[in-house]
Amino acid sequence: MHPSRELSRKAFAAAVLFESSLGGVAFVLGGVTDIAVFALLDFDAAQAGLGVVLTLPLLGFLALFVRTSFAPLRRIREALDATFIPIFRRCTWDELLAMALVAGLGEELLFRGWMQPWITPTVGPWAALVVTSITFGLVHAVTPAYAVLATCIGLYLGSILIVTESLVAPVVVHALYDFIAFLVLIRRAESQPKDRGEKSTEC
Repeated sequence: MHPSRELSRKAFAAAVLFESSLGGVAFVLGGVTDIAVFALLDFDAAQAGLGVVLTLPLLGFLALFVRTSFAPLRRIREALDATFIPIFRRCTWDELLAMALVAGLGEELLFRGWMQPWITPTVGPWAALVVTSITFGLVHAVTPAYAVLATCIGLYLGSILIVTESLVAPVVVHALYDFIAFLVLIRRAESQPKDRGEKSTEC
């Protein structure tokens, strides 16, 4: 097996295990704090369809993100090219889909399914949205700009929860966006010309 493929398989397994554990953490915390985190995850086809539609604005941003020369966003791209891409570039499309689904479910259960409802009775829904989104941004702080970007995405996902009173649409948005972003970023990296002195590692 190609060494980079072996690395991607191990990274895939670790990512799925970690993201899955977030759902478990949400379930435990929900039990301790009397928050029924899975109550908001009652599947509904209309909510799922809404999630697909609400992914479109994020995909519009993604199209801008991969092309812009705006320095903070460019630095995020460079950080992902140096960290995420080398590790996951040999993942198959179904592995990327699995990672996106598990990340969307696990992170939404923890942040929008448990944290946001837990904080809401104390500070109100909109303040809880802000606190949860900032926390979400901080745990994604690959760069300072990435933390801000993740906070904005958290605000978007948390607002969907408030309006729909369901986790289905946020999970669909999160998972679908992640999957498409994985594909776009990896394909973009592979389409970049190699340095002249770099030798191919292909078999």
